[in-house]
Amino acid sequence: MKVIFLDIDGVLNTDETIDRIDDEYLKTGIEKIYIDEFRVEYLKQIVDMTDAKIVLSSSLRWRFKKVGDKCVARTKYASEFLNVFEKYGLFLYDITPNIDNGSRQDEIREWLSLNGNIDNFVILDDETVNLMDFVGNNLVVLNKLPVGQMVRDMKDSTGLCEHHIEEAINILNKRVQCKSLIKNVKN
Repeated sequence: MKVIFLDIDGVLNTDETIDRIDDEYLKTGIEKIYIDEFRVEYLKQIVDMTDAKIVLSSSLRWRFKKVGDKCVARTKYASEFLNVFEKYGLFLYDITPNIDNGSRQDEIREWLSLNGNIDNFVILDDETVNLMDFVGNNLVVLNKLPVGQMVRDMKDSTGLCEHHIEEAINILNKRVQCKSLIKNVKN
């Protein structure tokens, strides 16, 4: 199985998304979910080309819960998010565990150690600080900052762009590189 560890803020949206949707809300009074559907289309292309499963690693994952073999919404935002995913034929396969005082890197490692039969994975995230062990191997960095510098403002995030699609597909389709990393995670 191939896995996409997905962050939401800074990946499926940017500062521009939030500004645009806030402007629409002021004009229409209708609340909208803070994601760009064209970025969901990019994610769909990655899934279609790799048959990868999506595991939510975002700090917003508390808005979802795993019930049986699927993730369901706990909040209105999560319900809207899942509706957009469903529109594109996508679904959340799982959610990374929440480790007290742990980093996103720790949570992804924990998920990998608890789930077997992983052929490869990619992390789509705008943050590198808490994912340093994955830089250069399995992380597609979606920000404008030097690796290791913390994203403090969504203005630094690029969001998932067309040029990231091929990078993510290439990472997911490289089997050898991942096997050694997963072996090290489990040891």
